Amino acid sequence: MALAAENGKFSSFTERFVHELLALAPVGASAAGYHHHADAQTGKTIQLDELLDDYSDAGLRKRGELLGELRRELTRFATVKLGAAERIDLEVMRSALDEAQFDLDIIKAYGHNPTVYTDLLGYAIFEPMVHEYAPLDAGH
Repeated sequence: MALAAENGKFSSFTERFVHELLALAPVGASAAGYHHHADAQTGKTIQLDELLDDYSDAGLRKRGELLGELRRELTRFATVKLGAAERIDLEVMRSALDEAQFDLDIIKAYGHNPTVYTDLLGYAIFEPMVHEYAPLDAGH
């Protein structure tokens, strides 16, 4: 019974984890089909399709804070019994956090690689143009 309860909590966290990370990269989130995000701090719905990824100082700080918060929450689950699938998900999420933190703190491509921005803009323009939102005959 306790295993089922922990797996349920972990499942809820997993959904939040995915949505929070997607919201940090609105261009990729839109491409993945995640268009609206409920901001945990304000409760407001954010229209991700209208945004670009935020590489400002404030945006980078927010990214770092969220990664730390998610890591602390994830660590809580490392000490409880989880099912086999949940343990695999836990390791995948831990690796994703490690990669994101490494990129943020060590690689810092946003600070020295101009293709970060050209690729971001290109993808932001390209994806909505090629994505099929409805059948071609819809609305005609």
